[in-house]
Amino acid sequence: MDSIPADLPSNTIYLHFSNQLLQNMSSLNCNQLPNLQQLNVDSNRIEEIEINDFLGCSSLQYLNIYKNNLTEIKNGTFNGLTSLTILHIHYNMLTEIEDGNFIGMASLQTLYVNNNLLTAIKNGTFNGLTSMQELSLAYNAISKLESAAFINLPSLRNLYLQNNLLTEIKNGIFNGLTSLEALYLGHNTLTEITNETLAGLTGNLRSLSLTYNELSYIEDGAFSRFQDCRTYFYLIYRYLDHNSLTDITKNILAGLTENLKTLDLSYNLLTNMEFGTLAHLTGLRYLYLSNNLLTNIDIGTLDHLTGLQTLHLSNNLLTNIDNGTLDHLTGLQTLNGIENGRLHENMISDALFIEYLPTTLYSLSLKNNSFGDIANGTFYRLFQLQNLLLVIKSGCCVEGRFGTQLNSQQVDRSAGRQVDMSAGRQVDRSAGRQVSKSTGRQISELLFVASLSNSLRTLSLNNNSIEVLPSNQFEELTRLQTLSLNNNSISSIQNGTFAGLTALQYLYLDGNSIPDIGFMRTLSYTIYKISLNRNALTELANGILEKFTNLNSLDLSSNRISHIQWDTFSTNMNLKVLNLNDNPISCGLTTAEIFLNFTLNEWLSIHNDIRYPHSCIHTPVHSRNYWNNIDDVTILYFTGCNGKRKHNFIN
Repeated sequence: MDSIPADLPSNTIYLHFSNQLLQNMSSLNCNQLPNLQQLNVDSNRIEEIEINDFLGCSSLQYLNIYKNNLTEIKNGTFNGLTSLTILHIHYNMLTEIEDGNFIGMASLQTLYVNNNLLTAIKNGTFNGLTSMQELSLAYNAISKLESAAFINLPSLRNLYLQNNLLTEIKNGIFNGLTSLEALYLGHNTLTEITNETLAGLTGNLRSLSLTYNELSYIEDGAFSRFQDCRTYFYLIYRYLDHNSLTDITKNILAGLTENLKTLDLSYNLLTNMEFGTLAHLTGLRYLYLSNNLLTNIDIGTLDHLTGLQTLHLSNNLLTNIDNGTLDHLTGLQTLNGIENGRLHENMISDALFIEYLPTTLYSLSLKNNSFGDIANGTFYRLFQLQNLLLVIKSGCCVEGRFGTQLNSQQVDRSAGRQVDMSAGRQVDRSAGRQVSKSTGRQISELLFVASLSNSLRTLSLNNNSIEVLPSNQFEELTRLQTLSLNNNSISSIQNGTFAGLTALQYLYLDGNSIPDIGFMRTLSYTIYKISLNRNALTELANGILEKFTNLNSLDLSSNRISHIQWDTFSTNMNLKVLNLNDNPISCGLTTAEIFLNFTLNEWLSIHNDIRYPHSCIHTPVHSRNYWNNIDDVTILYFTGCNGKRKHNFIN
């Protein structure tokens, strides 16, 4: 419809006219709709709204005009909307907001003007909106905020300015925003924060996001104005990640109090954390220092963070964690101890520090370090540990991990919807930060497994140098659900290796040299997924898979299997994914009959050397036993050795 019907009931309260063909609002007659409180005209083709189109709409409280083609708002457009509390005009093509656009809208509490084409916010633009609590100007192309842009907004709580083109914040621009609780300045090109940048903000501020800028300088005391904040109005989140900070000192964070819960300094250029910098942040729960250039954490740096729950130190240049560095994180009760630790992507070679980690640790990632073999007893204190990753990255090095380019969901000025904002704001983070790391030593012995807690749920040892899995190696890990040993050099798995893993559901052994599946005899019947691709399997011993009635996925691709017995999968009634790609399966009398009694609900692909697959089928396709339990299969693909489909068999 291209117009609002004229014969609507006079007692209409809610009018939803979305996804229609409206080009203007001239057909709206509020004098005939005196009770109208909510109007949705989003996702139309509205290009203009005339002055006085909303006269008579004094009862309207909610107006939604987003996703239209508005290019301007004339002064007087919203005349008569004296009761309006929520206005959505985002996702249009507005290039400017004129001074006076919102005069007479003293009841307005929420205004969304994000995802337009605004380039500047002038002085007094929002003057008179004394009830405004939430203002979104995000995802525009704003490069200039005049010094009095936000004057007379005493009730404003949330201000969204992220994803614009701001290079500076004028001193005092936030003066008067005494109620502000959240300020979002991420994804701009700000280079510094001075003592006056945040002037006017008070202890009410709870969340400040400066993520994804180009900050290289924060003046000492920039956050000092928050030091007197009340206990029930406190700063919870501080996001400074994805910038270019090289140093964080005690004075920079001065003013932040024990009420700070989250501090994110990841993806910067930090080489050092000055001693005492974090000492006053005793209430910190989440600390993110990953993706920097830290080479050492001085003993005592973290001593006062006794309530820390999450610590991320991954992707730094740490070569060692000194004994005592993390000792004081164990002083509180279990619920207050450190819960998540990430030290992966460093160059740590000495695992001794693990013996002194907090006993409350339940997740530990030590991927891509330089550990050799780890001594028995190393993990004996970590009795609550549930997830352990000791993976080594395949390949020789990690290159250019800091070469991040900012991508922005902006609007195209030519098309009016999406603007490419990458020009002029692409951040080259590679200079001075590109790091190559040798994978160093790898784990070849599993002596340390004996000291792992039986609370462990996940153990990942991918990309190491393990060759043999001894009998009963994992017998104490009775709660282990996922075991991953991909890309090692395993050529022998002794009988009983997996005995005791009664809860195991996922087993990954890809990229080894395993010659047979005899080890499966001691696997628990609870197993749900087994992956053995890229090994040296030549056959599937008869009867070994019989007990796995819960098996859902089996990957045997890229092996040397040449023959499969007809009843190999006869008891695997829940098997949904079977991958036999890249095996030299020969054409025998019973090759096709392996699918008897086989429930196959998703897909089956056999990539082999059969040139004429129909010659391998000796059970008539239309016999009542041929497809049996695979009623859901519509097409069975046999592909030739060149990878091209040769034949389809349709059920």
